[in-house]
Amino acid sequence: MKDAVIRRFRLVELFGLYGLAFFLPTMESPKWIVTTLFFLGILGRRIAENRIGWRKPDRFEYLLISMWFISLASTIVNWPLPNGISGLKHTSLYLAMGWMMYINTYKESQIKFLLFALIGGVMLGLAWGLWDFFNGHNPYLEFRSIPNLNRSVIYHVITIFLMLAVMLANDYVFTTRSRVVITGCFLVSLACLIIMGSRGGILGFLTGASLLVITLYKNRRVWLTMAIGLTFAVAAITITVVILDITLISKKVEKFTHYYHSLRNGAKLESFITPSELDRSDYIRVAWAQITQGGRMLLGTGSETFQYIQVDRLKFDKPLMAYKSQWYNPSHAHNEFLTRWVEEGLLGLIVHIVFLGFIARSLIHQRPRDGKVHWAWIACAGFLSVAVVSGLFNSVLTNEMGWLSMMIVGLYMQQAKTKGLEVL
Repeated sequence: MKDAVIRRFRLVELFGLYGLAFFLPTMESPKWIVTTLFFLGILGRRIAENRIGWRKPDRFEYLLISMWFISLASTIVNWPLPNGISGLKHTSLYLAMGWMMYINTYKESQIKFLLFALIGGVMLGLAWGLWDFFNGHNPYLEFRSIPNLNRSVIYHVITIFLMLAVMLANDYVFTTRSRVVITGCFLVSLACLIIMGSRGGILGFLTGASLLVITLYKNRRVWLTMAIGLTFAVAAITITVVILDITLISKKVEKFTHYYHSLRNGAKLESFITPSELDRSDYIRVAWAQITQGGRMLLGTGSETFQYIQVDRLKFDKPLMAYKSQWYNPSHAHNEFLTRWVEEGLLGLIVHIVFLGFIARSLIHQRPRDGKVHWAWIACAGFLSVAVVSGLFNSVLTNEMGWLSMMIVGLYMQQAKTKGLEVL
C-alpha cells in the first residue's frame, strides 16, 4: 500500500515537472497548474517515504539559503514595498526549483524526457512566436510567456545549450534519431536567434560556445557541430538579408553602413546613439546614483523594486538624456550585477557573485576528462556563460529565465552527487 502511494505521488511529481518544462515559455495558466502539481507531488512522496526532517545543509544549499534570507531581509527592512512580496515570491520560487532538482534523484530515462520536454516547449514557443512575427501581431520574435525580446533571447540561448548537451554528451545513451531531431531543433534555434537579434544574448551564446570548443576540442562531435552550425548560420544570414529581407536584420546592416560613412565624413559618434541606448545609459546612471545616494547600501531597496526608484530625488553630474521625454519605468538596470546591488544591496551582490563563482569552480573541477562528456556539465556551463556575459546587459535570474536556470544548476549539482563527483 505504501509503495503504491509513493508511486502515485511520483507520477504526479513527474507529470508536473514535464508539464512545467514544456509550458514554461508559452502558457501562463497551465504553467502554474503543473508547478503546483510538481511541488505537491514531491511533498506527498517525501511524507509517504518519511523523509521530512532536518539535516545539515551542504555548501550549495547554504548559498541558496543565503540568497533567500537576503531577499527576505531586504523586503522586511524596506516594508511596505510598492510591489508587496512579489519580489520575494519570485526569488523563493526559482530558488525552490533549484533546491527541488538538487535534493531529488531522477532516472536517466526521466531526465531524458525532461530535456525533450524543455526543448519541445521552446520549439512550440518559437513556432508561436514566428507566427505572430510574420503576421504582424508582434514586431519581435518573442515567447508568449516572456513578452520581452532580450529576456526571450536569454531563455532561448540557455535552451540552445541544452540542445548542445544532447548532441555532444556521451554519458547518456541518446539514440541516433534523437540526436538528429535535436540537431534540427538546434539549427532552427540558431536561425531564430539571428532573427531575434539581441546583442547581449548572442554574445553570451558565442562566449559559451567558444569555451565549449576550447574545453572539448578533442571531441569530434564538437567540430562537426561547429561546422554544421557555422555553415547554417552563414546560410541563414544570407537568406535572411538577401532573399527574405527581414527588417530586423536588414536595418542593422543599413545602420552600421550609415555609421561608417557618416563617421568618415566627420560626424560625431554621440549623434548615433539610439533612444534605446539612451535609455540603457540612463538606467545604469540611475542605478549608480541610487547605490551611492540612496542610503541603502547594505540591503538595497527590496527585491524587484528598481522600477520604483524616485529618480527626481537623485542628483546627476549631467542631466539624464532620455528622462523624461523617452523614459519608461524599467524593471531592472540592464545589468544583473547593478540591479542586485540596487535591490538587495551589497550583501545581495556579494552572494550573487559567490554563487556564480561557486558554479564556475565546480565546472572547472568537474571539467570533462578522458573523453567523458556529461550533458549536465555542458548545460550548466552554458547557463554560467549567459549569466555572466548576458548578465552585463540584462537580468538572468528572474521570472522564467530564473526558473530554467536554477532547474539546470540544481540538476547539474544533483548529477554530480549521483555520479559520485564532489560538489565543492
